[in-house]
Amino acid sequence: MNKVMKYLLLVSGISVFVGAFFRLQHYPNGDFFLMAGLLTHFVISTFEVSRLKNILADKDK
Repeated sequence: MNKVMKYLLLVSGISVFVGAFFRLQHYPNGDFFLMAGLLTHFVISTFEVSRLKNILADKDK
């Protein structure tokens, strides 16, 4: 699961970087890459935080 999360975070980070580059250069589809990367990063981070909270709660027991 950790490898999948790292890969997805890497892909979303690259998408944000490409989208920002496209927006700066006024290339087409810059908005799409930027928003898709940010949305993907938000969803993955939210999932990862909840997963880590569960792991910490299990260790406290």
